[in-house]
Amino acid sequence: MEEKSDESMTGQAPPEAFHNYQGLCWWCGKLADSKEHRHKRTDVARIFKDGGKDGRVARGVGGSDHLQFIQSENSDNLKFSNVLCSACNNTRSQPFDKAYAEFSRYFHQNEDAIALRGSFQLSAIYGREWRDRRRLLTKYFVKHIGCRMAEDRVPIPEAVVDFLNISKAPLPHLQLGMGINLAKHEMEIHLRDFHGIDGRGSWVGDHGCHYSSHSGRIIQTFGHLGFDSFTLSYQCILDDKHGGENYFHGNKVTLDSFWPDGFEPGSGAEMCDECKTGAKFQD
Repeated sequence: MEEKSDESMTGQAPPEAFHNYQGLCWWCGKLADSKEHRHKRTDVARIFKDGGKDGRVARGVGGSDHLQFIQSENSDNLKFSNVLCSACNNTRSQPFDKAYAEFSRYFHQNEDAIALRGSFQLSAIYGREWRDRRRLLTKYFVKHIGCRMAEDRVPIPEAVVDFLNISKAPLPHLQLGMGINLAKHEMEIHLRDFHGIDGRGSWVGDHGCHYSSHSGRIIQTFGHLGFDSFTLSYQCILDDKHGGENYFHGNKVTLDSFWPDGFEPGSGAEMCDECKTGAKFQD
């Protein structure tokens, strides 16, 4: 199993467009002395439990051509830099983390059925509390996005922080979308059925920005993250307060099932490193 990560900040912006957090927590403003997992620790623990290629777990940087072996689920290579304080990273966000852990466990266990239907029921994960748990799940994703923005020195709108602090606050600035990457799912099936390998993992995509030379500011950031074939895409429009939990319209969540550019049915297996040589490993 590979844990893939492609983590550069893309886009052209001058140094003065970025924000200096001065070593303080982007959420509460106290000393940032804690590193949040870039990939949720429960996901990474599952990867180590399942066992990676030859019993080890590899982290891909810039795609899958160069893979670096990870020694433990607590590796700093799997974390953001210090952008949160310990209280925010642990105590305050614990309900968010638990809601996400339940979601990822359910998806991991039912991935084939979810990919076939293109949807799932929140109540199947959270029971009668699905409305409240849905909001906590959203806050987990917002926390991750905030850490990504802070690490790349992008200013985080105050209203986004308010969403984490206030129980019924709206979610402005951010647009979120859930999807199924069909090429990833096809590859997982190929590795499982033809090679006996659990090829599922956790990954983070590029973080890009749009800079306005007219205003002299970064006006938008965008990126995506996920695990297995699940994808969460996002964009943060700093000058526009419109946003929301636009992938949730009730108990049933319909996913955007897509083939990435350049892929079509059957093409995922053609990229299999087990069927051809090419992967380069680094200890």
